[in-house]
Amino acid sequence: MPIRPLLLLALILPALSLFLSAQPKGGAGDLMVMPTRVVLEGRERSAEVALRNVGSQKSTYRILFKEMDMLPEGRLEERSRKPGELTASDLVRYSPRQVELEPGETQTVRLQLRKPEGLPDGEYRSHLLFQAIPPVEPPKPPSAETTNAISFDIKTLFGISIPVIVRHGNAHGSASLANLQLEAPKQDGTPVLALDLQREGNRSLGGELQVRWEPASGRPVVVLPLAGAVIYHNLSSRHLRLDLPGAKGLALQNGRLRVTFTPRDYKQAPVVATLDLP
Repeated sequence: MPIRPLLLLALILPALSLFLSAQPKGGAGDLMVMPTRVVLEGRERSAEVALRNVGSQKSTYRILFKEMDMLPEGRLEERSRKPGELTASDLVRYSPRQVELEPGETQTVRLQLRKPEGLPDGEYRSHLLFQAIPPVEPPKPPSAETTNAISFDIKTLFGISIPVIVRHGNAHGSASLANLQLEAPKQDGTPVLALDLQREGNRSLGGELQVRWEPASGRPVVVLPLAGAVIYHNLSSRHLRLDLPGAKGLALQNGRLRVTFTPRDYKQAPVVATLDLP
């Protein structure tokens, strides 16, 4: 007995989210983007981003701006624009808007900054998205079994985005570290350190974190060599959980963990916080 179209639709719709959350096969994963961040400040008015197809098939990518905010745990989430809001997408023009790359081919995307008169001081940020466009496939001719059925061909669009940041005038900021806490180790025995990276000012902050174990007696040990950390200016505090691979197997007692945050792209002395362990 053939399945009615409406009944078939009711059976398929609940499963759509499973298809949409499937992992990509090719597409954006075959694209290399350099650099992974663009900052225009001071007298800089232009920049270039290189795209390279590292896959084995020809790929097409659509290029567009989107707005994203950072959540306290560090994840990025797309958001809608606020009424009257200015972002980097209003200040930066780019070309081309779409590229087609053969395997191994490289294409340059050029960005040009245009500041309007009376632009308020501060930081303006958007994300430039490189979205893979699936190839167009010819429709399949209907068969006798599918004459009275409904079929779906679901294609998920995947992409890579990089932040584009414009800083104008007096864009200032400072960082601090707080709420250090040693959490339960992972299943493989790697200790985990939790802390908050706090920010003040009107700009995003980025830098490198280093963690050292300083025992009461003996030499200090670097248990986390260098880890990049960024907090965007939509947040005042970001919560971090750091794996300490160099501390695996160490008895973290009778000493202290020293965390150093060294700014990467702004003038500020390194910020230090310690956690004493009895």
